[in-house]
Amino acid sequence: MQLASLSIQKMLDAMRKILMILFALPLPLWAQKLDEGKFDIEKERVLRLSKAARQFERMPRIELPESNIPQQYHLPRFNYALPLLSVKMLPMRQPKKQSQEESTFRNFAKAGFGNYTSPYAELFLSSSQEATWQYHVHGLHFSSQTGPKDGKNSGSSLNKISGEIVKFLDNAKIYSKATYRRDGLHFYGYSPLISNLVQRENIRQHFSLAEIKAGYENINPYTNLHYKSEAGFYFFADRYKAQEIAFQWTGNMALKLNESASITTDFGLDLTNRRDQAGRQTRNLLVITPLYEQRQEKLTFKAGIRMAADGDSLTNQPKIRLYPALHASVNLIEDRLSAFASLEGNTIRQTFRSMAEENPFLAANIALAHTNQLWEVATGLQGNVGSAIGFRLKSSYGVYGNLHFFANAAADSSKFNILYDRSKVPVLQVSGEISYAANGFKITGRTAFFGYNTKDLARPWHRPLFTAGFNTSYLIDNKIRLSSELYHLAGIRAFSPRTGALIALQPVFDLNLQIDYFFNNRFSAFLTGYNLFSQRYQRFLNYEVRQLTVLGGVGIAF
Repeated sequence: MQLASLSIQKMLDAMRKILMILFALPLPLWAQKLDEGKFDIEKERVLRLSKAARQFERMPRIELPESNIPQQYHLPRFNYALPLLSVKMLPMRQPKKQSQEESTFRNFAKAGFGNYTSPYAELFLSSSQEATWQYHVHGLHFSSQTGPKDGKNSGSSLNKISGEIVKFLDNAKIYSKATYRRDGLHFYGYSPLISNLVQRENIRQHFSLAEIKAGYENINPYTNLHYKSEAGFYFFADRYKAQEIAFQWTGNMALKLNESASITTDFGLDLTNRRDQAGRQTRNLLVITPLYEQRQEKLTFKAGIRMAADGDSLTNQPKIRLYPALHASVNLIEDRLSAFASLEGNTIRQTFRSMAEENPFLAANIALAHTNQLWEVATGLQGNVGSAIGFRLKSSYGVYGNLHFFANAAADSSKFNILYDRSKVPVLQVSGEISYAANGFKITGRTAFFGYNTKDLARPWHRPLFTAGFNTSYLIDNKIRLSSELYHLAGIRAFSPRTGALIALQPVFDLNLQIDYFFNNRFSAFLTGYNLFSQRYQRFLNYEVRQLTVLGGVGIAF
């Protein structure tokens, strides 16, 4: 044992002497030895996904830990009175690293059934994230054979299939998207006195959409010039031979002048042809917005001008218009609190498609006109409290031309006409947002107050004066996910063409809840309830929504 200890001690002493000699060598000698060698470093190709476009007016996001499976799935909502339900469900998060045998599933299928005779099926297909060519496919069917009034006379349906393919180049990507969608519904807002006389075939309505897009984007992070261009075409039609064909071209170009200054230009071209029983109408719109951006240590300032030209026939405004485009933000507390202000105007595109998505119970031959936002000034605060809470407060005051509202038609109160206030309408908005995310729990709340000083119209028909929405989600032990959503609308006024009376619609309180249970990383089950308060509210006059709706089913990843 003693001999072994002496041997080890001698080895350590020898190594110490060698190290002392090496460190004593002159530095040039080391450099000479390195220069004599030849090294070939080959950088492997990495596919870079482009980041989402930065939006100046959006509240800071609070990110949750990412799941092993990045896709998100959601159940749609079909009351045709509120925005689509945005409750999202992630496949079960894996608490441990997957083995080679447990490959990440890229595809997902769900199926279920609910009251009102409501079958539901949804499918997601996607390629590997490492593939040079990547694709995503989404298919959906959701229908309700019956509805809130007279059984099948208020049924509805949605069928949709969409796909996207992306090709990643060295410093760019090209992509293409295609969508087909068909919505079916009924004009069930007729008087109960004539229920026995209504024939279901005469109150049917459906909307069909076929759309294709293609684009190119430069995603090279090392160049001073970034650009994106996208062209698209869609065909939109209803059951009563109203059609809309549109070609759209949008793009963005950003040139970095130095570390603190850049120039950006956004442009959009819409060539739209609309046809109905009243004839044809060509509605073209071109909007170009060049901006100069200057960034200092605490201050960011953008200044530019927005130019718009349109060919609308239903307008009382110049065909070529110029708007201000000024934005400024300042950091009051680093990474905690910032203030922003803006002054801008715009021509807001309004089409048959956008109007039908806002109110699907439109009458035939509706009048269409783009909204002219002459100017709007806005100020606000946004920031974070700790790492889990984000907030945003904003107030704005602006003046709008050709602002649209909805009113029941005198000839058929189950259908709606679009009314325009031809005067310049001042609009006041005050809104707030707050979000909290920590330990698998997330809540987001939004609220807004609106004030309309209409001139030609007695009231801002069918526009709410107060809105609020809350979204929450909570993941429990990687097994159960609870997701809920609450909508609240108040201050909606309607006009009855039969009686001439002003009607105040009851406030809307709509609570939705979804429960997902994950048996393992492949199989799951869900139970969703809509309108849990079972309220018979009306978003549009004469159109009660479905009361409590329950949908349950299963999902499988593969």
